[in-house]
Formats: sequence, C-alpha cells, structure tokens
Amino acid sequence: MQRSNKTSCGFTVAELLISVSLMAVLLAAMATAFEGAMSSYDENIKLSALAQASRSIMERMTREIRQADDVEYSTGQLNIFPAPSAGGPDEIRYVLENGSFIYRTIDGGTSSSYMLLAADDEVTVQQFSIETEEVDSRATLVKVTLNFLAGGESLSVTASACPRRNQSDL
Repeated sequence: MQRSNKTSCGFTVAELLISVSLMAVLLAAMATAFEGAMSSYDENIKLSALAQASRSIMERMTREIRQADDVEYSTGQLNIFPAPSAGGPDEIRYVLENGSFIYRTIDGGTSSSYMLLAADDEVTVQQFSIETEEVDSRATLVKVTLNFLAGGESLSVTASACPRRNQSDL
C-alpha cells in the first residue's frame, strides 16, 4: 500500500482567518491599553507641573512674608516690606496682572520684574487672594490663596505666615 505524500505543510484558509482575527483582537486590546497609559501620563505631567509651580511660588512667598517688617495687600497684589537689616530690596511685590503672575522688587527706586507665570504658560494663576488675621497685638497672620490651572486641571493652594516684625530691632 502506498501512502500519499500530500502532507499538510501550511495553514488552511480557516486557520489563517482565525489566527488573523485573534491577532487583530490582541492588537486592539494593546492599543487601548497604550492609549490609556499615555492619557494617564499626560494627566500626571499636568498635575506635576501644577504641584511644582505652586510649591515653589508659595514657598518663596511665605519665606518673604516671614522675613518681612510689614505686609500690605490689595486685590491681585501683595506688597512685602523686608526688614531694613535684611540687606535685600526695599519692597517686594507679587502681582496678578492680565493673567500673568509677576514678581517685582524695588530697591532704591529701581524696579525689576520677573514673570513667575505668564498668561500663556502651561500653568497659569487664575486667582490670587490675601486675607489677614490678627493673632495678637504684635502678630498678624497673612493667608495667601492661589488658584492654578493647567490643561483643564485646577489646584487651589493656601499658605499662611506671620511677618517677624521683630527683625528690624536687631
């Protein structure tokens, strides 16, 4: 009896269609997972930028308030007057102007400005408010609130500090 040399060396059309279909399902699942991971990454980048901007600005502002001899404020502006013995500028201003958050120093009549956050930056300041509270006859608590926005994500940050007015007596 003679055997047939016709052995199956390839895929049938049905097997080929099934394997292509399975591969398409797996690739679609991988693409969905990848898109989700990239979306999550983008959101984390925005939140990280918000956290970094808020932390650095609030840290600087509260440090300067603590070292201040006096603090004045109005809508969208905080004026800090360092102690004369500090050896720095005569006045420091934080201003929210046309969507930009600006840091200004005035020293001997000379003013210099530094844009902390521009209106067209990835992170912007939407609102800037200051409240004060008398703690006792010698201490005033200054409470600063900044509302940040980055790519549709918002973050409200509040920090408090008391000016150390006694530094001018040194």
